[in-house]
Amino acid sequence: MPVLRAIFRTAIPDFVRMGYSANRMIREALTWGVSYRRTDMLSDVREFMGRFVKESAVQRVARDAIVPRSAMTETDLRRLRNYRVWGDAEYYNPLTGRTDKQLISFYDDELRTEEDWEDEFRQQKEEAEYKSGIEFVSFNMRYVEHNKGFSY
Repeated sequence: MPVLRAIFRTAIPDFVRMGYSANRMIREALTWGVSYRRTDMLSDVREFMGRFVKESAVQRVARDAIVPRSAMTETDLRRLRNYRVWGDAEYYNPLTGRTDKQLISFYDDELRTEEDWEDEFRQQKEEAEYKSGIEFVSFNMRYVEHNKGFSY
């Protein structure tokens, strides 16, 4: 995927939230200097629209319950993993005294509860020193992507 398209793709969720049509997004991409085939744009828009629909379904699932298939977005992940979990990670910076949130994602092969995925992320963070000196506070799952063709 060309770099400019990848950059523009990060803006698509905002455009979808603002109610832009695919045609309007294609015109906007052109102003950014990005050429976008209509079929690719429609595919990307469908992917992000699916996330928004599934996001509310995921947030209704209890933190100690397994996320049902019906609440997941089916997509082609760019890694050979079963799931990509998206959520808001909350961090505390002891130097500034501030608590910040950041949208994060990570991959996993096991279907888990939100609590278990939070624990898994915390463990990965500690092992990789995801943010040195910053304390991980919590994780609020937003949506889960399942890799098409992979088992649940």
